Amino acid sequence: MARWALSIAHGSGRRSNGDVATGRRCSEERSNQPAHPLSAQGPPLAVGDVNRDGLDDVFIGGAAGVPGRLFIQRKDGGFVESTQGQPWAADKDYEDWGALFFDANGDGLPDLYVASGGYPLPPGSRLLQDRLYINRGDGRFVRDSQALPEMSTSTAAVAAGDFTGDGRLDLFVGGRLSPRNYPYPTRSYLLRNDGG
Repeated sequence: MARWALSIAHGSGRRSNGDVATGRRCSEERSNQPAHPLSAQGPPLAVGDVNRDGLDDVFIGGAAGVPGRLFIQRKDGGFVESTQGQPWAADKDYEDWGALFFDANGDGLPDLYVASGGYPLPPGSRLLQDRLYINRGDGRFVRDSQALPEMSTSTAAVAAGDFTGDGRLDLFVGGRLSPRNYPYPTRSYLLRNDGG
């Protein structure tokens, strides 16, 4: 499994498309931030060929109480939902604010990084921890809960690139906002892929 080391843990983030709407949390947020609720955004999308059939598949992030969903593209251009044993079903309490398919462990399969957010969550909530799902082949994933450092801040954007020049993809994870403290930003992260 890939292991990630926190390289830089500071800076401010910016808004991205990786936001999720929630009913329950959105109403809680309106009492904390009535003029501009921040949890009424659309879900994040990630596109990648998770089952090596040459067709793009789509992950749509979930909201609090609603798990993310993976759709496998068929040869006729339609999509079918992959529902058998996907680990994000157990993570349905998280709000997915960003998502990216990339090869985390160098096995040639796209793994899934999901950024977690939530304005109405208390600072340091476990539900703010980002998640890494490793592709085991044929589009079946398992959560690697040991791969990422503790990151209990609200993040929303994620991008991959090899900033160390070692041939492994590293990550930039952009912070969105400080929970319950609008308009203050939260930290962003550079995660170095140490392999392993």
